[in-house]
Amino acid sequence: MTLQNLPIELHQHIAVYIESDKDLCAFTSTCRQTHAAVLTPGVWRKRFARRYDLSSGQSNQKLKQVYQWRAKILAQGTIFKDGQEAKEARCLELMRDLIVESFGTNSSVSLRSDQSHNLEQLHQIILRTNLLHIILRNGFNKPLTSKLLLTLQLALTHWSLDVKLQTLIFGWEISQQVVYQPINEAPIFSGTSSVAINIEWLLHAANFFKYHLTRHDQSLYDPFMDLEHHEKPRAWKGKIQNGVQNLSRYWKGVYAYLTDTDLERIRRIKPGRKIIIDVVEDQGIQDVEFDFSAHVNNIPWPEAFEVHLHSTDKKPFMDAHQSSVTAKPLRFEASGLDGPDCYGSGYIQDLPPFQGIPGWQRFTMMKYSLDEDGFWLENSLWAYEGCVLPGGQIILGRWWAPHADPAQDGDAYSGPFIFWCVGDDNEVDFGSDSGYGSNGSPT
Repeated sequence: MTLQNLPIELHQHIAVYIESDKDLCAFTSTCRQTHAAVLTPGVWRKRFARRYDLSSGQSNQKLKQVYQWRAKILAQGTIFKDGQEAKEARCLELMRDLIVESFGTNSSVSLRSDQSHNLEQLHQIILRTNLLHIILRNGFNKPLTSKLLLTLQLALTHWSLDVKLQTLIFGWEISQQVVYQPINEAPIFSGTSSVAINIEWLLHAANFFKYHLTRHDQSLYDPFMDLEHHEKPRAWKGKIQNGVQNLSRYWKGVYAYLTDTDLERIRRIKPGRKIIIDVVEDQGIQDVEFDFSAHVNNIPWPEAFEVHLHSTDKKPFMDAHQSSVTAKPLRFEASGLDGPDCYGSGYIQDLPPFQGIPGWQRFTMMKYSLDEDGFWLENSLWAYEGCVLPGGQIILGRWWAPHADPAQDGDAYSGPFIFWCVGDDNEVDFGSDSGYGSNGSPT
């Protein structure tokens, strides 16, 4: 039996499973029957589902168009500069779509619930392009760099921190100066209701910790490399959505600081003029536990925390239909910060999509120690504010020492921090024995 005498259903089945798009074109031109089979819209739905995460509500014809558009862009290859050229912009838009549509309603039996075709495609793009090799390569405050380029580099921080990818590090000395800038000069959030995200500052924070964690001559390199696979930064594990959402329970974290003298110096000199040695190894990589269970809502939220963090007085942002996206922030309690006698209380709030990507959240927390009666010590307070990246796996931000007068927090003693998720109850257990006392303080 010749190829042209095979049933069209068999031609369609062959077309679905041809791996290479180039080979599919060759198959299409074999004969009239193969050409007709490949034109069948259902073939493209199945080909799409084998390569990308399939979302509901998309017609076969639309999936065919998207598949072919993506195939054309990926076949061309892209060398990123500043994200402004047309070829760069198209590839960036493709990557944004892959992030937003990851973990769709794909029913492929070959996937586990924590797997995504889109994540695999993104990973392949990272391997084939220089996207993560040019982070901050253009220096300090370059206004012409595409916001979408910076946003994608930040959203994919988990791969920047993957030592195996050996991505390059540029401008670390500039990143160091940026992350120690005073709060009033470089707020992480700004604008109405403080929902505008300072992507540049967060990207500098990611670059700062990438230097400390992935360079073999830095003190945190060995502790970071000694972590188990599931204890290292990772990609999101489900569909990214708007709205305030619980974070996983178990995390790792690092913060850095300078002496008072060095902090004053680095805030005074011009960007990139001098490298000052940070302190990051005192506590090393910390184990952190977040508790979002319902009972934490019954724990009082001190006014002494609120005046510095403004965790509950922010108005929820409005969506395109001018309706509130969320009613209120989510409360949490934390333990494991700086050891067994240090705790935290805080909130997370949802933020509007940025550059078309949803899932950003504002993180605020007050860290404190307890006295012998189980009450927090006023002279032990450390304020934290940061941004939960889309997917809820990494938090980047700033800590500071609150002033007695909150109005003076703008130039407070401060530094950067990073937390990354390592799992839920069914994935990891730190052997924590933390609990909460009747007075509302962890015990």
